[in-house]
Formats: sequence, C-alpha cells, structure tokens
Amino acid sequence: YNLMNEMNENLKEMDTVIPDDVLTVYDISKFKAQNKMNDLATLLAEAKGKILAGTMSSEEWGAVMDEWMKMGGEQLIQDKTQQYLK
Repeated sequence: YNLMNEMNENLKEMDTVIPDDVLTVYDISKFKAQNKMNDLATLLAEAKGKILAGTMSSEEWGAVMDEWMKMGGEQLIQDKTQQYLK
C-alpha cells in the first residue's frame, strides 16, 4: 500500500502527454496491419505487465519495441500516418 502511494506521487509529477491524433477517427478496415493489431497489443500489454511485476527490466523495453516494429508495428505506423495526413 505504501509503495502504491509513493508511485501515485511520482505519477502526479510526470508530464501529461496528449497525442496529436487524439481526435482523429481512423478507418481500421483500411489498415494493411489490421490482422496484426491484436498480436501487437498483446505483445505490449504482456511486456508492460512483466515490467510492473518486476519479471522484466524496463531496460528491455527497447527490445520489445524492436520486436513490435518487426511484427507489424512499422506498417501500423504507416497506416495511421497515411490516414492522419489526409
């Protein structure tokens, strides 16, 4: 419980980031990476859970992102960018 209180205080001190595309409505049906989106989300959710549980170091996040990009993240970024710029 004390650890959670400490973490909450640290979180309050962090800057809030609002993505530029927060109001953009994407047509996911047109994404080339559509069939990979669940796997991409699962990879990130599992890695975040492991980091929070202490079974994975936050220093491994770069490797997770490399894997995410290879699994289809790069295509997903291209898909979103294409629609965002329209």
